[in-house]
Amino acid sequence: MPAHLVERTRTARAEARKRRPGLTPLLVACAVTGVAWGVMGGAAQAQTATSRISDFNVAFSNPTFSDASVSAAIVFNMPAQAPFTKKITRTYPSGATNLTFNDSGGITQTEGTPTGGKVPFTITGDGAAGTFGFDYDLAASKSGPLLTLGRSGDLSTLTFDRSGTVNAFTPFDFEISVALPGNWTHAGTSTGDYELLGEGPGFSTPQFVFNPNTDTTLVTTSNPTYGGTTPGGLDFTLFGAPVPEPGVWAMMLVGMGGLGAALRSRRRLGADLA
Repeated sequence: MPAHLVERTRTARAEARKRRPGLTPLLVACAVTGVAWGVMGGAAQAQTATSRISDFNVAFSNPTFSDASVSAAIVFNMPAQAPFTKKITRTYPSGATNLTFNDSGGITQTEGTPTGGKVPFTITGDGAAGTFGFDYDLAASKSGPLLTLGRSGDLSTLTFDRSGTVNAFTPFDFEISVALPGNWTHAGTSTGDYELLGEGPGFSTPQFVFNPNTDTTLVTTSNPTYGGTTPGGLDFTLFGAPVPEPGVWAMMLVGMGGLGAALRSRRRLGADLA
């Protein structure tokens, strides 16, 4: 990723975390989406998480989104509570890279060996407050997940779609933020516009807020009493520059080839006359 985009991403993430003073920043990169949480074996004992914060930072350097990628930092904030041990699986799609797990305070987690897109792990709480989570990176593709490259008419599109359920804990505050390079505050379906496709049930209407100091748009939504029984997520599309049809590309290449041949012929003629 270009240095200026890396710095822009770090600044946007720091800005997003100003809203969450009680959390330990987890800024290592990784790649996963639609993460599913479920208890493995035995009856589930209710443990408490006060919040889940999902920060996604999207980067792209051209108006067709061809080099788009996303980095994410997911963190659960857990208060002081009775000591516990909990077995959970994380499910993630193919294409996940740089998956990194993090914990702090009274929470520790031990990961098993990833198999078939699933990671078994155990969370242990010693009674003190703490956090646990994971980070990831993911490149956009024509089939997703999370970031999907596409077209609408002759315009290039980039669709962000984060959805999934989190049912391993009692109800908590679920916040999602997405940082985008540039100004994406105009709703519509033309170049430079965004189209809101929806948010999870119970989540607030997403806000697209531009910060001129960082040249970044922050998209946020939240559900303060998320119970894990319905999908939590955010879905929107960005509209970029027109994409030339294959025939147009071919004509452009032929035209440039003809222009090159004409220039070479002119140089040779000039040499003969000299």
